[in-house]
Amino acid sequence: MAAQAAMVASAIKSADNKKIIIVGSFILIGGVLLYFVIYKPILEALGLKDTKEEKKGQKDLEKLDKSQALSGQAYVKNRDKVTISSAKAARLASDAYEGRWGGCYGLCDDEDRGVGAVTGAGSKVNISYVAYKFNELYGADFQLYLKSYLEDEDWTNVENYVDKAPNW
Repeated sequence: MAAQAAMVASAIKSADNKKIIIVGSFILIGGVLLYFVIYKPILEALGLKDTKEEKKGQKDLEKLDKSQALSGQAYVKNRDKVTISSAKAARLASDAYEGRWGGCYGLCDDEDRGVGAVTGAGSKVNISYVAYKFNELYGADFQLYLKSYLEDEDWTNVENYVDKAPNW
């Protein structure tokens, strides 16, 4: 009799566990759907959460950090490998600087000038030389300055160029 009572109690307990698991699964699935269908689009629309394009732009920027192409470090280590003149580097640095206010008669950005400052250099060490000149002329970090006005799509263009550009 005691054995039968134990089996009945075990069966009841097992049935309760199944109900808890089923209810918990529905709550979990409902929470995930609620997040992706309602909360995430609202957060992205309000600008409180990065969109896919913004995340891609951030990843592109991180890759550029690793390559040192947008800082003067590569130039300082490889001065003898620069193939552009000081005047051209200064002109490209000036283009990047003026790109922030160069469009719409000074009322909007001209991202093409910023991208052109990078793509016009020709190689990674030359881009680094432009960054070095930019810092020398304007006392600002080239990469941070570009980041302040370039759109995410422009970062993709810059990264594609830097990936394909020769080192020297």
